[in-house]
Amino acid sequence: MKKAIIFDFDGLIIDTESAWFEAYKKWLSENFNYKLDFDLFLTCIGTTNFHFVDRVNKDLGVDIDYSRFNNEIDKIADSLSSELPLRPGVKNILEFAKSKDIPCVIGTSSNREHLEYHLKRLEIEEYFVGFVTADDVENIKPSPDIYVKASNILGVHKKDIIIFEDSLNGLLAGNSAGIDVVVVTNDVTSYIEFPEIYLEKVSSFASYDYTLLFK
Repeated sequence: MKKAIIFDFDGLIIDTESAWFEAYKKWLSENFNYKLDFDLFLTCIGTTNFHFVDRVNKDLGVDIDYSRFNNEIDKIADSLSSELPLRPGVKNILEFAKSKDIPCVIGTSSNREHLEYHLKRLEIEEYFVGFVTADDVENIKPSPDIYVKASNILGVHKKDIIIFEDSLNGLLAGNSAGIDVVVVTNDVTSYIEFPEIYLEKVSSFASYDYTLLFK
């Protein structure tokens, strides 16, 4: 029986992955007339853009400034995701956890400002006892650092925690941290070939009986 939950954020609680993909496509098309390959985009979900930018630089024979890329992509993606709703079933699992006194933490590779903006906008701050962001660790996913720190906030044994994730990098991070992971894919990450190191893999909280994890 699980006693605590760690939630990823982007792509799991709101479907920002689609917004990020559109932002990447738009920026690369407008600046370099570069058609973004979907499979290449999938490699950077849940982690840093560093290797993605390095690959594009090699493909184009250019030297895209990493900081400029991140800043401009962030602005486009923030605009596209500014009104995104909760993914189906998210509010229900948060209410379930609250009713059962199951503590919840967010562990995300996004920065704190991004997370706090959406938590306030969606009015779901009250459901979480804490969160860990890219600003709080040295290494983000697929490194286990975020999930190790999140588990420390919860203060229960790792075997009693479940992580909900949508990305391959998140699954690898959770697995490296020694915590069970349920993969909840979205329209983008459903195309990823996940290694079978997860507890379960489902397409939505709305169609998944997560209550069984806590019995």
